[in-house]
Amino acid sequence: GKNTAIRGTQLSDSANLFRRGNHSSVRVFPLADFKKQKFYARQGDQKPIDVLRSGFIFAKDAFEAGNGICVTVGKAESIRSLQQNALLWKILSCFSQQKTWIVNGEQKKLSPEDWKDVLSASFMGECRMCPNIAGTSMVILGVRTSKMRKEKMNEFIEFLQATAIELDVMVPKVGEK
Repeated sequence: GKNTAIRGTQLSDSANLFRRGNHSSVRVFPLADFKKQKFYARQGDQKPIDVLRSGFIFAKDAFEAGNGICVTVGKAESIRSLQQNALLWKILSCFSQQKTWIVNGEQKKLSPEDWKDVLSASFMGECRMCPNIAGTSMVILGVRTSKMRKEKMNEFIEFLQATAIELDVMVPKVGEK
């Protein structure tokens, strides 16, 4: 199907205010907080006209507040599918049930969520860390697989299947139930 995205970009850094949302529940935000806003309408959406209307209102209000705007219309990239998501969590559950991993110096069973953090960081080739608020320990920042596009999710699932073979974990293949 055809996908359409409407992206409103506010170009100036103004402290003026604009309204965002439909007129029945208008919220007011400082313009400086919103440099860029995206509005997506996809084939099969219940009310794509509401998304288009919100994008129009955003652009109109920013313009009327004296800000330069740029509106771009283009094909929206598809995020991961429900089938990919279901397969991802089946694979992560297999790792959780079949494998232990070293945590704080001890072999432990990890939850599927913990395995997602370990495996997605391995897949991306990076480990992002920051100190906790008290500065007493480090926090590992995970990768958001929910933001992955279909192609990237396919690559991640292939990586998980290859890693499962390396670590002797039995996982379902694409298309298996």
